[in-house]
Amino acid sequence: MAVQETIPHLFRNAARRFDRPIVLASKRDGAWHPISHKELVERVRYLTAGLFDLGIRKGDRIAVLSESRPEWTMTDLATVGLGGALVPIYPTLTPDHVEHILKDSGARICVVSDSAQLGKVLPLLAELPALERLVVIDPAEWEPGAPAISMHELEATGARRLDVEPDLPERLEDEIRPEDLATLIYTSGTTGRQKGVMLSHRNFVSNIEATFETALRLEPGDVALSYLPLSHILERTAVYGYLNVGASLYFATSFDKVSGEFREVRPTVGTSVPRFFEKMYEKICGLGRSAGGWKSVLFERALRAGDHVARTSHAGKATDPLVQLEYNLVSNRLVFDKWRDALGGRLRFFLSGGAPLSADMAYAFLGAGITIYEGYGLTETSPVIAINTAEAWRIGTVGRPLANVDVKLAEDGEILVSGPSVMEGYYNLPDATAEAFTGDGYLRTGDIGLIDADGFLKITDRKKDLLKTSGGKYVAPQPIENALKFSSLVSQAVVIGDRRKYCSALIVPNRDALGKHLASKGIRIADGSDPLADPRVTELYEGVVRELTGHLPRYEQIKRIALLPAELTIESGELTPTLKVKRRVVEDRYRDVIESMYPEAEGAATGA
Repeated sequence: MAVQETIPHLFRNAARRFDRPIVLASKRDGAWHPISHKELVERVRYLTAGLFDLGIRKGDRIAVLSESRPEWTMTDLATVGLGGALVPIYPTLTPDHVEHILKDSGARICVVSDSAQLGKVLPLLAELPALERLVVIDPAEWEPGAPAISMHELEATGARRLDVEPDLPERLEDEIRPEDLATLIYTSGTTGRQKGVMLSHRNFVSNIEATFETALRLEPGDVALSYLPLSHILERTAVYGYLNVGASLYFATSFDKVSGEFREVRPTVGTSVPRFFEKMYEKICGLGRSAGGWKSVLFERALRAGDHVARTSHAGKATDPLVQLEYNLVSNRLVFDKWRDALGGRLRFFLSGGAPLSADMAYAFLGAGITIYEGYGLTETSPVIAINTAEAWRIGTVGRPLANVDVKLAEDGEILVSGPSVMEGYYNLPDATAEAFTGDGYLRTGDIGLIDADGFLKITDRKKDLLKTSGGKYVAPQPIENALKFSSLVSQAVVIGDRRKYCSALIVPNRDALGKHLASKGIRIADGSDPLADPRVTELYEGVVRELTGHLPRYEQIKRIALLPAELTIESGELTPTLKVKRRVVEDRYRDVIESMYPEAEGAATGA
């Protein structure tokens, strides 16, 4: 396929090659509503002309504050189609974060999904002089009298404009150049205020072709179920990739309902984050272990057999013949068939990104016949830097760098990246942009890693997340946290230890799994009592931690733990919208709990 220069070129060429009855679909009133290529092209043209009629011109910014849905993608394609830059805003963000993004970007129009999102923006209008118009996607959720227009009205305005200038969208598209700004994406802010990442059309298109067309080889017959927010760069770039190859994309109703919708849509491919696999594994293990009797025994044997088969086959080694026989005749048919059916039964692969995927988790799913290709990237790289593929796959790594991306390691192990997908810089932040690059033009990723003899990249941790104990030992917390989360009893874990004598951990128990485990052991908790306050529960989790981290060097082993009563969430400010832990927030919020794990005087522990 010939190289395409801009996103509108990509979309226009795909629409010419394909004419499918379902290119996008969403669920309303319990039924899936498909959108064909013809309808998608028509509605995008209407929106492009409507935005132009409102005075939007090349270089202007349009924000979208909405959950994932077809209209999100239509707004995106219309915006970049007239040469504007889309500014995605996570619908879970608080009004102060929304205000910062709208003010910093200078967005002239903000498209919102419903009255709830409209309510975030209306009180901010006096502080946002650049914001001229609000557009509401769902008129059923729109409160009449608000200073906004509906998306239906915007499309109608565009249709009238096209009656006069039928070739307007095509003329606008032809004026766009590969180096033109396509989006401003504000980083999730794990370590500070959000910065606007400037990505061009060339950035996106180069990554789409290298990742989804060349490396993963998406096919026209592929079907995807989208449940990550489109504000997440991986999901947005994946949508471009699906459009480019003529695949069908279904937008899940919500993350909570996605399990049932897997069976309805029966996807062949998908993008996800490790948290999805962790949650699914927790649920499956909870069901299998609570079945009781021979069913629970069968489930545990299946997990062991699947793990053995996955590890040996992936390493190219011989599988134990008896284990292989048990796997073929029992485990695969009675256990793993149900696992695969829960995902629709025809999945070719998942692409996992956004955070590290535990190798144990990858093997667990591979043992069940479910392939997860882990990749690695940043918003600043549009996003994919490296990826595992069918031809080059090594669990425990994030794969080999894309063919058009150059990766090298700094002296301290920081991963440095160069290539056509690397950002143009941070919006209105020349100093931050300069700091992000080396003298020879490589982007500093902020991640520490290594490259093995076969060219596979392995991420060891975030540079800013590395802990340094008072004894001078560096500890990478993420691998330890991933090891702890592999236990079905552990929902979340945060390792503590910077400038401390030893490492400790904040653990969020999986309450459902804990309740079933206690019942299976005949342990009763007094009515009205919190199980987490029971010394037997603390002892249980101390045992889990010893089992999962006891093999580590002494300075990495977890000496003490504290059980947290509630999950870390986006809404509470403890997680970013991409589900990364905001360590500073967590450590500040649970400062007293953390100090209780270090009862000794630590006056000397604050040194290097």
